[in-house]
Amino acid sequence: MYLFAWMILTFIYTVAAVSSIWVRVINLVVLDIEFLLLACVNMVNNSSILIGGNCWALLSPFFRPGLPPLSCGIAS
Repeated sequence: MYLFAWMILTFIYTVAAVSSIWVRVINLVVLDIEFLLLACVNMVNNSSILIGGNCWALLSPFFRPGLPPLSCGIAS
């Protein structure tokens, strides 16, 4: 149930951030999908949905606002 609560809270943040930076909106949408998939895993106990939820979770750090694109720590 806590995953559904986080999904609802993140959806509210997504609606509030629509007029903000597009990267923040994409990040919140990815988090919404992730929480939805992980909540569905708790309901139906399906391992393929768990893999999908974890793949969405791996996408989330790449859409962080405030960082330059492709910032991988390589000195120029």
